[in-house]
Amino acid sequence: MIDPKKILASSQLPTLPSVAMKLLDLARDPETEFNDVIEVVKADPAIATKILKAANSSFFGFKSPVTSIERAVPLLGTTVVTTLALSFSLVDAAMASGPLAQHYTAYWKQSIVQAVAAEVLAEHYAKTLSSDCFLTGLLLDLGRLAILKTASQDYLPVLVDWESQGGSLPELERGRLGIDHVSIGAALMQQWRLPTKLIDAVLRHHLSAERVLAEGHWLGNHTMTHGAPLGKRNDPAVEVGEIALAQEALGSLSHPDKLFRPNGSGQVGPHLLSPAALDFIIERGYTVVIWDIYVRDTHEPEGWADRALARLGERDWNVLVAHDLPTGAMKDLPWLLDTVLDAGIEIVQEIPDHATPVRRGRPAEWVAEVSPGLH
Repeated sequence: MIDPKKILASSQLPTLPSVAMKLLDLARDPETEFNDVIEVVKADPAIATKILKAANSSFFGFKSPVTSIERAVPLLGTTVVTTLALSFSLVDAAMASGPLAQHYTAYWKQSIVQAVAAEVLAEHYAKTLSSDCFLTGLLLDLGRLAILKTASQDYLPVLVDWESQGGSLPELERGRLGIDHVSIGAALMQQWRLPTKLIDAVLRHHLSAERVLAEGHWLGNHTMTHGAPLGKRNDPAVEVGEIALAQEALGSLSHPDKLFRPNGSGQVGPHLLSPAALDFIIERGYTVVIWDIYVRDTHEPEGWADRALARLGERDWNVLVAHDLPTGAMKDLPWLLDTVLDAGIEIVQEIPDHATPVRRGRPAEWVAEVSPGLH
């Protein structure tokens, strides 16, 4: 067992320099101007140099060289600059090589995916909080980094078993180490005096998914950004990325069959999957799940349950899609479930063949109905 006090007192812990703290404060202030960010960055020449190097990388693809922080900050934006500064503070050269390199990489990839996903959701539902959401996503698994850097010999076997067996990482950590990365991450953020709402998010972020799994439900992939249907993107890299990044974020929480429900704006048709997306799905063994009842609960939350009930029975086995969004629609879900059960209709956690155009990477004969073809 590991004493959490030793971890939190270790000299190996990641540190957060004053420039990163100041940028975090500026990112949360709606009145922050670029000049404020520029002055903070210029106060730390090492971070300023790294931000300039990042701005000139192929990742951002600016047409002309970025030669000054004064130009880099407006081009990148406050959130990106803050994230880069935070990243440089948390990552060191030792992470790039050695026996732990793949685990550092996995941690960092998941952190970036979580940050982007949180920002995308905020853009839809809480636009003024997008910067906070991005930073929260970035820090959700900070405790993994802290334990890796301070107790790697004890932690490595736990990560290896989790990656091979799946399940709840915090539960496995508590059973083997007596601590978990959630509590360690929150404690470290408290030492850094980060905002309480960020710490609360870290403490809660595993609860919903773990409860879903504990109650026997399945978790699946529904694209990374829920943007335009994949069959309408016209960019194979983006189409594949929407699936792959979301699956990366799910990690071991995913159903073994890698369930994937494409976004179709409520309609089933060849716009659901592009040829590139379908090729990727087949190659990687995904199961595609579609639906046959959609009653516009996202746009017309009032009365959706009545509309759903009226359509049940159109087939011997229906697949109803509903959305747990902040529209108030889900207040009617208990009534719908009770009414369905009282009517003698069975609710099962299985997926009929007519709703799986691809199952474990094997396409059904009718797969062309949801994708224009195989390539």
